Amino acid sequence: MLTSRTPDIRTLTNQINEMLAKFNMPGVDPAALVEKQSRNIGAVVQATQVRKAF
Repeated sequence: MLTSRTPDIRTLTNQINEMLAKFNMPGVDPAALVEKQSRNIGAVVQATQVRKAF
């Protein structure tokens, strides 16, 4: 049986924040960008999780 090793939403958003902060884009607030997109990120996390077959 396959199991999912997908990180939780908090871990994933922290990783994205860190990655975006490295780009140092003027006028872009990485934390605000990730916060605005947190529902989309959560949907991706949920969609990539392996579900048990009944």
